[in-house]
Amino acid sequence: MRNPIVILVVVVALSAVAAQADQTFKGPHPHAEFEDEIGTCRQYVQSNAHWNHSTIFVSETFPRDRTYVSMNVTSERAGAVKLILRRREEDVMQQAKLKSFGHGGKGENFVDTTFTDASSEADPFPVWASGAPFTGSWLPEVPLSSIDGTSRGKWTLMAFSRDGKAFHTPKIESFSLTFCEGEEPEVTAQGGVVVAPMEPLTKPVVDYPAPQSWASAPKPVYTGPNLFAKGTLRRFWTGAARTVADVTANYNEANFYVQQVKAVQDMAKRMKDGFKKGGK
Repeated sequence: MRNPIVILVVVVALSAVAAQADQTFKGPHPHAEFEDEIGTCRQYVQSNAHWNHSTIFVSETFPRDRTYVSMNVTSERAGAVKLILRRREEDVMQQAKLKSFGHGGKGENFVDTTFTDASSEADPFPVWASGAPFTGSWLPEVPLSSIDGTSRGKWTLMAFSRDGKAFHTPKIESFSLTFCEGEEPEVTAQGGVVVAPMEPLTKPVVDYPAPQSWASAPKPVYTGPNLFAKGTLRRFWTGAARTVADVTANYNEANFYVQQVKAVQDMAKRMKDGFKKGGK
C-alpha cells in the first residue's frame, strides 16, 4: 500500500511545478512580423485585460534593440495614474516606470499612447492636461532598455491609481508590445557629413574698461545715550509709567468736564420744555 503522505507530497510538488509553468507561460501570444526602415519587428497584441493589468506571454527569443509599448487606457484623471511595464522570466523580475503620478494632470484617457526610448520619435510625457488623450509617442520615465534580456518572458502592463479607490481605478482596454531589430541611428552633426578638423581657435582679446573706484560711504555711528548704562532702563520705564499716569489723569479730567457740559445741556432742555408748557 502506498504511503498517503508520499502521494500528497508528490501531488503538491507537481502542482507547484504546474503553477510555476503557468505563471511563466500560459501559452505564447501570436505575433505579426513586419519590416521597418531599420530592421525586422514583431508585434504582440493583448486585448483581454484584467482591468488594471494586462499580460503578454512571449515564448520565443527575439532581439530587443528597440521596444515600443502601446496602449488604450480609460482613466478619469491621467495625473492619478502610474504606468509600469514588468518583465518576468523564471525567477527574475524587472520593471520600468513608463509614467509617474502627476503627469497628465486632469486629462482623461490614454488613446493610442506609445512609450519608446527612440528619442527621434518621442517627446517627454506632457505635464498638463492639454495633451490629453496623449496620442503619440512618449519617452518613458525609466528607459525600457533598463530591462535586460530578449523578448522572451511574461510582460505585464500595470496601471495604478493614486488614491486606490475602486471607481478611480484605470481600465486597460488594449495593450501591445513591439520588439525590433537594429538600433536607432545616432544623429551626427552637420547632417552626417564628415567635417575635417579645424585649426585651434585663438581666444579673442577683449578690452574691458578700467575698474572704477568709488568712495566708500561712512558707516553710521550711533551717538545717542548708552541704553545699557546703569539706571537707563529704570529711568525709561519710570518715565513711561509717569506718562501713562498723566494721560489717564488728563482723560479723567476731560471726561469730568464732558459730563458737566452734558448735565448743563440736559438742564437747559428741561427748562425750555417747562417754558413751552407754561405758555400754553
